[in-house]
Amino acid sequence: MDLADLEERARTSGEAFMTLAASERSRLGVAARCEDGRLSLSVEGQILLLPAGPEVDLDWLGRAGKLLASLRAMGFDLFHYGDGWVVASRPADGEDLSAAAEEAARLLRSSY
Repeated sequence: MDLADLEERARTSGEAFMTLAASERSRLGVAARCEDGRLSLSVEGQILLLPAGPEVDLDWLGRAGKLLASLRAMGFDLFHYGDGWVVASRPADGEDLSAAAEEAARLLRSSY
């Protein structure tokens, strides 16, 4: 899928997501939303803070906390929906999109 496909999907269904990088505990991509005929793009990272299970991985939790703080410092807004995942989202236009995605991907890779 490329950016044109993403935009078309968003215009058809209201929103769409294109994954750029993914691991067991994080995903990075571009989200497109279409409301009232207006298309908006954002870079989104999804970080799993507390995977389901009996044990808490304190090492991962510490790294994820640092990652979220770094994303927040880069201008990302953070949202938590109660399922263990935190979504970091930053609106982007065409020029900003690539640079923001590359920097977020670098941060995600460095957290492992």
